Amino acid sequence: MPHTLTIDGVAVLTPIDEDKPPEQMPAPRLTTLDGKVLGFLGNTKENLEELFDVIQGELGHKYGLKEVIRRQKRHYAMRAPLSLLEELAKTCDAVIVGVGS
Repeated sequence: MPHTLTIDGVAVLTPIDEDKPPEQMPAPRLTTLDGKVLGFLGNTKENLEELFDVIQGELGHKYGLKEVIRRQKRHYAMRAPLSLLEELAKTCDAVIVGVGS
């Protein structure tokens, strides 16, 4: 949550999210993407959808993906909402998170 810091009588808004997410163990690694649901999570910045198109094309050509799901954060400077992460965790076998520009 952003907070205000006062420096020499001037209130400065510090847009830093200091809430730390809970620690989690990494998901087990997949041995293949054949028959799997692949998710993409973007940050809304330029060129990312084009990069995802290329990655999806290459992986789709190499593996028999069951389905591809694409989602985006609301804004690149914000965390993805927990509900979005939970949706991807429940529906996808693997998720690629990208940062465009």
